[in-house]
Amino acid sequence: MRPVVERLIELGADVHEYDSWDKTTRSNLSCDVLGIAVKSNTAGYIDLILENGVELEQKDPAKMSAAAFAGFFGSDLAVKELCDLGADMNRKSTSFPYTALRMANDRNNGNHQWYGNFPETVQALKDCGGHM
Repeated sequence: MRPVVERLIELGADVHEYDSWDKTTRSNLSCDVLGIAVKSNTAGYIDLILENGVELEQKDPAKMSAAAFAGFFGSDLAVKELCDLGADMNRKSTSFPYTALRMANDRNNGNHQWYGNFPETVQALKDCGGHM
């Protein structure tokens, strides 16, 4: 799949594009290409996107960081890649004032409206220095 993404970028795909719930407004849950890569939990895409101009750390304080997305969606492979790339595993946003570990842990324990079971993600975040 990575060759497909590489080819799309080569053909001019905008790595700064985003998706939102209503397709017009950016919100704190808008998903940019980095967020999509994190949610897909497939190794090797995050570095490709960063190599093509996307910044690792979200500048908007209201937006969830890539690490927070990884915690929220249980993306353990993305956590490992983000960690290797130097992402801040403990950054909180103003709209989601929780760390990535807190999000993954709460969902792992069923303390969220969308239950998940993310023990691998919780461990990956702990291994990378994530705090509650």
